[in-house]
Amino acid sequence: MSHRPSQQRGYALTTSLPPHSVVDPVTRQTFSGFFAHHGLWAPGVRLFRQLGFAAKASIISLAFLIPLVSLLLWQLHTQNTNAVEARKAATRQHVEIAIGVLQSIGAEEQAGRMSREAAQAFARKQIASLRYDDKEYFWINDFDARIVMHPVKPELNGQDGAGMKDPNGFAMFTAFAAIAKNKGAGFVDYQWPKPGKDKPVDKVSYVQAFTPWGWVVGSGIYVDDLRDEWVRLIEVDISILGLSILIAGYLFLSFYKVMNGGLKETRRHLNAMTDGDLTTSPSPWGRDEAAQLMLELSKMQKSLREMVIEVRHSSDQIVHSSTEVATGSLDLSARTEQAAANLEQSASAMEQIAATVSQTAGHSEEAARVARHNAEAAQEGGQVMSEMVSTMGR
Repeated sequence: MSHRPSQQRGYALTTSLPPHSVVDPVTRQTFSGFFAHHGLWAPGVRLFRQLGFAAKASIISLAFLIPLVSLLLWQLHTQNTNAVEARKAATRQHVEIAIGVLQSIGAEEQAGRMSREAAQAFARKQIASLRYDDKEYFWINDFDARIVMHPVKPELNGQDGAGMKDPNGFAMFTAFAAIAKNKGAGFVDYQWPKPGKDKPVDKVSYVQAFTPWGWVVGSGIYVDDLRDEWVRLIEVDISILGLSILIAGYLFLSFYKVMNGGLKETRRHLNAMTDGDLTTSPSPWGRDEAAQLMLELSKMQKSLREMVIEVRHSSDQIVHSSTEVATGSLDLSARTEQAAANLEQSASAMEQIAATVSQTAGHSEEAARVARHNAEAAQEGGQVMSEMVSTMGR
Protein backbone atom coordinates (compact mmCIF):
# COMPACT_ATOMS: atom_id res chain seq x y z
CA MET A 1 0.00 0.00 0.00
CA SER A 2 1.53 3.32 -1.08
CA HIS A 3 1.53 6.36 1.17
CA ARG A 4 1.12 9.91 -0.12
CA PRO A 5 1.63 13.14 1.76
CA SER A 6 -1.58 14.56 3.12
CA GLN A 7 -2.84 17.73 1.47
CA GLN A 8 -5.37 20.20 2.67
CA ARG A 9 -7.98 21.38 0.28
CA GLY A 10 -6.77 24.36 -1.67
CA TYR A 11 -3.08 23.97 -0.61
CA ALA A 12 -0.32 22.02 -2.39
CA LEU A 13 2.66 20.59 -0.50
CA THR A 14 5.94 21.49 -2.15
CA THR A 15 9.60 20.98 -1.26
CA SER A 16 11.03 23.62 -3.57
CA LEU A 17 12.86 26.50 -1.90
CA PRO A 18 12.29 30.13 -2.86
CA PRO A 19 14.90 31.39 -5.28
CA HIS A 20 17.70 33.43 -3.77
CA SER A 21 18.32 36.93 -4.90
CA VAL A 22 20.83 37.04 -7.70
CA VAL A 23 23.98 39.05 -6.99
CA ASP A 24 26.18 40.28 -9.76
CA PRO A 25 29.23 37.92 -9.83
CA VAL A 26 31.62 40.81 -10.41
CA THR A 27 30.18 42.73 -7.45
CA ARG A 28 30.28 39.64 -5.26
CA GLN A 29 33.88 38.89 -6.22
CA THR A 30 34.97 42.49 -5.65
CA PHE A 31 33.21 42.71 -2.27
CA SER A 32 34.49 39.34 -1.07
CA GLY A 33 37.97 40.11 -2.35
CA PHE A 34 38.09 43.41 -0.43
CA PHE A 35 37.27 41.71 2.88
CA ALA A 36 38.88 38.36 2.04
CA HIS A 37 41.96 38.51 4.26
CA HIS A 38 41.12 40.93 7.09
CA GLY A 39 37.32 40.96 7.35
CA LEU A 40 35.99 44.12 8.99
CA TRP A 41 39.56 45.34 9.53
CA ALA A 42 40.12 45.53 5.75
CA PRO A 43 39.40 49.31 5.32
CA GLY A 44 41.86 50.33 8.02
CA VAL A 45 44.49 47.80 6.97
CA ARG A 46 44.27 48.85 3.32
CA LEU A 47 44.48 52.53 4.29
CA PHE A 48 47.52 52.09 6.52
CA ARG A 49 49.31 50.05 3.84
CA GLN A 50 49.26 53.12 1.60
CA LEU A 51 50.72 55.47 4.26
CA GLY A 52 54.09 56.01 5.82
CA PHE A 53 54.82 55.55 9.50
CA ALA A 54 54.52 59.27 10.32
CA ALA A 55 51.13 59.53 8.61
CA LYS A 56 49.87 56.44 10.43
CA ALA A 57 50.98 57.78 13.79
CA SER A 58 49.43 61.19 13.03
CA ILE A 59 46.08 59.63 12.16
CA ILE A 60 46.07 57.61 15.37
CA SER A 61 47.04 60.68 17.41
CA LEU A 62 44.30 62.78 15.83
CA ALA A 63 41.81 59.99 16.45
CA PHE A 64 42.52 60.43 20.17
CA LEU A 65 43.13 64.19 20.20
CA ILE A 66 39.97 65.33 18.39
CA PRO A 67 37.54 63.53 20.74
CA LEU A 68 39.61 64.69 23.72
CA VAL A 69 39.47 68.36 22.66
CA SER A 70 35.77 68.04 21.80
CA LEU A 71 35.11 66.53 25.21
CA LEU A 72 37.07 69.34 26.86
CA LEU A 73 35.10 72.04 25.02
CA TRP A 74 31.83 70.36 25.89
CA GLN A 75 32.94 70.07 29.51
CA LEU A 76 33.88 73.76 29.64
CA HIS A 77 30.54 74.75 28.17
CA THR A 78 28.75 72.49 30.63
CA GLN A 79 30.79 73.83 33.53
CA ASN A 80 29.98 77.40 32.55
CA THR A 81 26.27 76.64 32.23
CA ASN A 82 26.23 74.74 35.50
CA ALA A 83 28.19 77.49 37.24
CA VAL A 84 25.72 80.14 36.08
CA GLU A 85 22.76 78.04 37.12
CA ALA A 86 24.38 77.22 40.46
CA ARG A 87 25.10 80.89 41.18
CA LYS A 88 21.57 81.86 40.18
CA ALA A 89 20.15 79.15 42.42
CA ALA A 90 22.37 80.32 45.29
CA THR A 91 21.26 83.93 44.73
CA ARG A 92 17.62 82.87 44.82
CA GLN A 93 18.20 81.04 48.09
CA HIS A 94 19.93 84.07 49.62
CA VAL A 95 17.02 86.33 48.60
CA GLU A 96 14.59 83.83 50.10
CA ILE A 97 16.59 84.01 53.33
CA ALA A 98 16.31 87.80 53.29
CA ILE A 99 12.56 87.47 52.72
CA GLY A 100 12.51 85.16 55.72
CA VAL A 101 14.10 87.92 57.80
CA LEU A 102 11.38 90.34 56.65
CA GLN A 103 8.71 87.78 57.46
CA SER A 104 10.06 87.43 61.00
CA ILE A 105 10.06 91.18 61.49
CA GLY A 106 6.62 91.43 59.89
CA ALA A 107 5.37 88.83 62.34
CA GLU A 108 6.52 91.08 65.18
CA GLU A 109 4.50 93.90 63.64
CA GLN A 110 1.47 91.66 63.24
CA ALA A 111 1.79 90.65 66.88
CA GLY A 112 1.67 94.31 67.87
CA ARG A 113 5.08 94.32 69.45
CA MET A 114 6.43 96.77 66.82
CA SER A 115 4.90 99.54 64.81
CA ARG A 116 5.20 99.40 61.01
CA GLU A 117 7.60 102.33 60.91
CA ALA A 118 9.82 100.75 63.56
CA ALA A 119 9.55 97.35 61.95
CA GLN A 120 10.46 98.71 58.51
CA ALA A 121 13.36 100.73 59.92
CA PHE A 122 14.65 97.67 61.72
CA ALA A 123 14.15 95.60 58.56
CA ARG A 124 16.10 98.09 56.43
CA LYS A 125 18.96 97.98 58.92
CA GLN A 126 19.01 94.18 59.06
CA ILE A 127 18.87 93.70 55.28
CA ALA A 128 21.55 96.34 54.73
CA SER A 129 23.93 94.43 56.99
CA LEU A 130 23.47 91.08 55.24
CA ARG A 131 26.34 89.86 53.03
CA TYR A 132 27.22 86.60 51.29
CA ASP A 133 30.32 85.56 49.35
CA ASP A 134 32.06 88.40 51.22
CA LYS A 135 30.79 91.11 48.84
CA GLU A 136 27.29 90.38 47.60
CA TYR A 137 24.47 92.50 49.11
CA PHE A 138 20.68 93.03 49.04
CA TRP A 139 18.61 96.11 48.15
CA ILE A 140 14.96 96.97 48.60
CA ASN A 141 12.60 98.88 46.36
CA ASP A 142 8.81 99.09 46.40
CA PHE A 143 6.14 98.21 43.87
CA ASP A 144 6.35 101.77 42.49
CA ALA A 145 10.07 101.35 41.68
CA ARG A 146 11.08 103.73 44.49
CA ILE A 147 14.37 102.71 46.10
CA VAL A 148 13.82 101.92 49.78
CA MET A 149 17.35 100.88 50.72
CA HIS A 150 20.60 100.41 48.81
CA PRO A 151 23.57 99.55 51.08
CA VAL A 152 26.30 100.27 48.49
CA LYS A 153 24.81 103.52 47.17
CA PRO A 154 22.88 105.05 50.09
CA GLU A 155 22.46 108.26 48.08
CA LEU A 156 19.80 106.39 46.09
CA ASN A 157 17.63 105.76 49.14
CA GLY A 158 14.21 107.36 48.73
CA GLN A 159 14.72 108.18 45.04
CA ASP A 160 12.39 107.16 42.25
CA GLY A 161 14.08 104.35 40.36
CA ALA A 162 11.61 104.35 37.49
CA GLY A 163 13.78 106.76 35.55
CA MET A 164 17.01 104.86 36.13
CA LYS A 165 18.20 103.00 33.05
CA ASP A 166 21.33 101.08 32.14
CA PRO A 167 23.48 101.98 29.07
CA ASN A 168 21.15 99.86 26.94
CA GLY A 169 18.14 101.95 27.99
CA PHE A 170 16.69 99.23 30.21
CA ALA A 171 14.75 100.51 33.29
CA MET A 172 15.80 97.88 35.76
CA PHE A 173 13.86 99.05 38.87
CA THR A 174 10.67 99.26 36.86
CA ALA A 175 11.33 95.68 35.72
CA PHE A 176 11.97 94.59 39.34
CA ALA A 177 8.64 96.02 40.46
CA ALA A 178 6.73 94.57 37.49
CA ILE A 179 8.09 91.03 37.97
CA ALA A 180 7.48 91.14 41.73
CA LYS A 181 3.88 92.35 41.32
CA ASN A 182 3.01 90.05 38.40
CA LYS A 183 4.99 86.88 39.13
CA GLY A 184 6.05 87.23 42.73
CA ALA A 185 9.70 86.55 41.88
CA GLY A 186 12.08 86.19 38.94
CA PHE A 187 15.44 86.92 37.33
CA VAL A 188 16.32 90.14 35.52
CA ASP A 189 19.32 90.76 33.21
CA TYR A 190 20.74 94.29 33.09
CA GLN A 191 23.91 96.33 33.60
CA TRP A 192 25.03 97.88 36.89
CA PRO A 193 28.36 99.16 38.23
CA LYS A 194 30.32 97.02 40.66
CA PRO A 195 30.88 98.41 44.15
CA GLY A 196 33.53 101.12 43.92
CA LYS A 197 33.34 101.19 40.12
CA ASP A 198 31.59 103.54 37.72
CA LYS A 199 31.43 101.43 34.57
CA PRO A 200 28.27 99.31 34.31
CA VAL A 201 28.78 95.60 33.64
CA ASP A 202 26.41 92.72 32.97
CA LYS A 203 24.50 91.55 36.02
CA VAL A 204 21.77 88.99 36.73
CA SER A 205 19.57 89.67 39.77
CA TYR A 206 16.83 87.76 41.50
CA VAL A 207 13.95 89.76 42.98
CA GLN A 208 11.10 88.60 45.20
CA ALA A 209 8.07 90.46 46.54
CA PHE A 210 7.29 90.98 50.20
CA THR A 211 3.62 91.70 49.66
CA PRO A 212 2.61 92.86 53.21
CA TRP A 213 4.74 95.99 52.87
CA GLY A 214 4.77 96.25 49.06
CA TRP A 215 8.52 95.77 49.00
CA VAL A 216 10.80 94.03 46.52
CA VAL A 217 14.00 92.43 47.83
CA GLY A 218 16.72 91.72 45.30
CA SER A 219 20.31 90.59 44.93
CA GLY A 220 22.43 89.77 41.91
CA ILE A 221 25.63 88.32 40.55
CA TYR A 222 27.96 89.96 38.09
CA VAL A 223 28.36 88.01 34.86
CA ASP A 224 31.98 88.99 34.45
CA ASP A 225 32.73 87.31 37.79
CA LEU A 226 31.26 84.13 36.35
CA ARG A 227 33.21 84.76 33.17
CA ASP A 228 36.42 85.23 35.13
CA GLU A 229 35.75 82.02 37.00
CA TRP A 230 35.04 80.26 33.73
CA VAL A 231 38.27 81.65 32.25
CA ARG A 232 40.16 80.30 35.25
CA LEU A 233 38.61 76.90 34.64
CA ILE A 234 39.58 77.15 30.97
CA GLU A 235 43.14 78.06 31.90
CA VAL A 236 43.38 75.10 34.26
CA ASP A 237 41.89 72.70 31.73
CA ILE A 238 44.03 74.06 28.90
CA SER A 239 47.12 73.79 31.09
CA ILE A 240 46.30 70.17 31.86
CA LEU A 241 45.52 69.50 28.20
CA GLY A 242 48.67 71.27 27.05
CA LEU A 243 50.80 69.32 29.51
CA SER A 244 49.14 66.11 28.38
CA ILE A 245 49.77 67.00 24.73
CA LEU A 246 53.41 67.81 25.49
CA ILE A 247 53.87 64.47 27.23
CA ALA A 248 52.03 62.69 24.44
CA GLY A 249 54.09 64.56 21.84
CA TYR A 250 57.33 63.64 23.60
CA LEU A 251 56.29 60.00 23.77
CA PHE A 252 55.12 60.11 20.15
CA LEU A 253 58.43 61.54 18.92
CA SER A 254 60.35 59.03 21.02
CA PHE A 255 58.28 56.22 19.57
CA TYR A 256 58.78 57.61 16.07
CA LYS A 257 62.55 57.87 16.52
CA VAL A 258 62.76 54.33 17.91
CA MET A 259 60.71 52.76 15.14
CA ASN A 260 62.14 54.90 12.34
CA GLY A 261 65.70 54.37 13.57
CA GLY A 262 65.20 50.61 13.71
CA LEU A 263 63.67 50.57 10.23
CA LYS A 264 66.52 52.71 8.85
CA GLU A 265 69.12 50.38 10.38
CA THR A 266 67.31 47.36 8.95
CA ARG A 267 66.99 49.01 5.54
CA ARG A 268 70.71 49.91 5.54
CA HIS A 269 71.74 46.32 6.16
CA LEU A 270 69.28 45.02 3.59
CA ASN A 271 70.80 47.39 1.02
CA ALA A 272 74.27 46.18 2.00
CA MET A 273 73.15 42.58 1.56
CA THR A 274 71.69 43.53 -1.83
CA ASP A 275 75.13 44.88 -2.82
CA GLY A 276 76.72 41.62 -1.69
CA ASP A 277 78.15 42.79 1.66
CA LEU A 278 77.54 40.06 4.23
CA THR A 279 80.36 41.01 6.59
CA THR A 280 78.42 43.31 8.92
CA SER A 281 75.39 42.64 11.11
CA PRO A 282 72.81 45.06 12.61
CA SER A 283 73.23 45.97 16.27
CA PRO A 284 69.79 46.05 17.93
CA TRP A 285 69.14 48.21 21.00
CA GLY A 286 66.48 47.22 23.48
CA ARG A 287 63.84 44.53 23.19
CA ASP A 288 61.17 46.14 21.03
CA GLU A 289 59.81 44.94 17.68
CA ALA A 290 62.52 46.74 15.70
CA ALA A 291 65.20 45.05 17.81
CA GLN A 292 63.56 41.67 17.27
CA LEU A 293 63.48 42.36 13.53
CA MET A 294 67.18 43.21 13.51
CA LEU A 295 67.96 40.04 15.47
CA GLU A 296 66.11 37.98 12.90
CA LEU A 297 67.94 39.87 10.14
CA SER A 298 71.26 39.10 11.81
CA LYS A 299 70.35 35.40 11.96
CA MET A 300 69.39 35.46 8.29
CA GLN A 301 72.63 37.23 7.39
CA LYS A 302 74.63 34.61 9.30
CA SER A 303 72.80 31.84 7.48
CA LEU A 304 73.51 33.54 4.16
CA ARG A 305 77.22 33.80 5.01
CA GLU A 306 77.35 30.09 5.84
CA MET A 307 75.44 29.31 2.67
CA VAL A 308 77.86 31.40 0.57
CA ILE A 309 80.84 29.62 2.16
CA GLU A 310 79.30 26.25 1.35
CA VAL A 311 78.55 27.38 -2.20
CA ARG A 312 82.15 28.54 -2.64
CA HIS A 313 83.46 25.22 -1.31
CA SER A 314 81.15 23.33 -3.63
CA SER A 315 82.24 25.56 -6.51
CA ASP A 316 85.90 24.75 -5.81
CA GLN A 317 85.07 21.06 -5.83
CA ILE A 318 83.17 21.47 -9.08
CA VAL A 319 86.14 23.30 -10.65
CA HIS A 320 88.51 20.50 -9.55
CA SER A 321 86.17 17.85 -10.87
CA SER A 322 85.78 19.77 -14.11
CA THR A 323 89.57 19.82 -14.52
CA GLU A 324 89.74 16.06 -14.04
CA VAL A 325 86.89 15.58 -16.50
CA ALA A 326 88.68 17.79 -19.04
CA THR A 327 91.90 15.74 -18.66
CA GLY A 328 89.97 12.50 -19.11
CA SER A 329 88.21 13.96 -22.11
CA LEU A 330 91.54 14.81 -23.74
CA ASP A 331 92.80 11.28 -23.13
CA LEU A 332 89.57 9.85 -24.48
CA SER A 333 89.89 12.07 -27.53
CA ALA A 334 93.40 10.72 -28.22
CA ARG A 335 92.22 7.15 -27.82
CA THR A 336 89.28 7.88 -30.09
CA GLU A 337 91.59 9.26 -32.79
CA GLN A 338 93.80 6.11 -32.54
CA ALA A 339 90.73 3.91 -32.78
CA ALA A 340 89.62 5.86 -35.83
CA ALA A 341 93.00 5.26 -37.49
CA ASN A 342 92.79 1.54 -36.72
CA LEU A 343 89.30 1.46 -38.15
CA GLU A 344 90.56 3.08 -41.33
CA GLN A 345 93.22 0.31 -41.68
CA SER A 346 90.59 -2.33 -40.96
CA ALA A 347 88.32 -0.78 -43.57
CA SER A 348 91.11 -0.99 -46.22
CA ALA A 349 91.73 -4.68 -45.45
CA MET A 350 88.02 -5.32 -45.54
CA GLU A 351 87.85 -3.76 -49.00
CA GLN A 352 90.58 -6.16 -50.25
CA ILE A 353 88.78 -9.11 -48.73
CA ALA A 354 85.53 -7.96 -50.33
CA ALA A 355 87.24 -7.82 -53.76
CA THR A 356 88.67 -11.34 -53.32
CA VAL A 357 85.31 -12.64 -52.21
CA SER A 358 83.66 -11.01 -55.22
CA GLN A 359 86.20 -12.66 -57.56
CA THR A 360 85.76 -16.03 -55.92
CA ALA A 361 82.01 -15.68 -56.24
CA GLY A 362 82.41 -15.09 -59.99
CA HIS A 363 84.50 -18.26 -60.39
CA SER A 364 81.97 -20.20 -58.37
CA GLU A 365 79.14 -19.03 -60.58
CA GLU A 366 81.10 -20.12 -63.71
CA ALA A 367 81.77 -23.58 -62.25
CA ALA A 368 78.12 -23.92 -61.34
CA ARG A 369 77.11 -23.03 -64.84
CA VAL A 370 79.51 -25.68 -66.34
CA ALA A 371 78.24 -28.23 -63.86
CA ARG A 372 74.66 -27.52 -64.82
CA HIS A 373 75.61 -27.89 -68.50
CA ASN A 374 77.33 -31.22 -67.86
CA ALA A 375 74.33 -32.41 -65.89
CA GLU A 376 72.01 -31.58 -68.71
CA ALA A 377 74.27 -33.38 -71.21
CA ALA A 378 74.41 -36.45 -68.98
CA GLN A 379 70.67 -36.46 -68.65
CA GLU A 380 70.23 -36.29 -72.37
CA GLY A 381 72.78 -39.15 -72.79
CA GLY A 382 70.84 -41.22 -70.26
CA GLN A 383 67.65 -40.80 -72.18
CA VAL A 384 69.36 -41.86 -75.42
CA MET A 385 70.76 -44.97 -73.73
CA SER A 386 67.29 -45.84 -72.37
CA GLU A 387 65.78 -45.59 -75.79
CA MET A 388 68.53 -47.81 -77.26
CA VAL A 389 68.02 -50.48 -74.61
CA SER A 390 64.30 -50.42 -75.22
CA THR A 391 64.81 -50.85 -78.95
CA MET A 392 67.23 -53.74 -78.46
CA GLY A 393 64.77 -55.56 -76.22
CA ARG A 394 62.21 -55.76 -78.87
